[in-house]
Amino acid sequence: MLLKDEEVQSFIDGQSGYWVLYTNAEKDPAEALYAYRQRNDIELLFDDMKNIIDCNRLRVHTEQVMKGRLFINFFTLVILTAMKERINLIPVKQRKYWNHRESLDKVDTYSKIHYWGKYKDVHTVPMKAQRLIFDLFSIEYSWKGKLMSGGDEDPFETDSPLS
Repeated sequence: MLLKDEEVQSFIDGQSGYWVLYTNAEKDPAEALYAYRQRNDIELLFDDMKNIIDCNRLRVHTEQVMKGRLFINFFTLVILTAMKERINLIPVKQRKYWNHRESLDKVDTYSKIHYWGKYKDVHTVPMKAQRLIFDLFSIEYSWKGKLMSGGDEDPFETDSPLS
């Protein structure tokens, strides 16, 4: 299936439908839209805090633990915002139209087990989508016994039909 770039870009830019913004607070339509978009960005940050960062309920017993948890959640939100900005810099076709949530869901299962002493670290085998995301972000990962980073080799060349 071939996608028509112009039509896809039109859909992404929000030209595929209509919506109405009704307000009695702002008279200028451009200012009302700007204010709505700012409020929507804040709502999306709260949504990320509740769903991605798991900050819906703190479930703590002391004030110190609560302050620590809030600090970690704030720091995580800063990193998540930076990730969103970086993802938006990558052309949509190159990142397969994935947003930050889909990207995080895809790399969620990749893990590393670290052993102390003479044993080597063990990594799970990254799937094709995970390798693409790691390459786009220049994140080092293990592939076929080698550590790969952004521009090493083509990680999509494989002998296995399952990758």
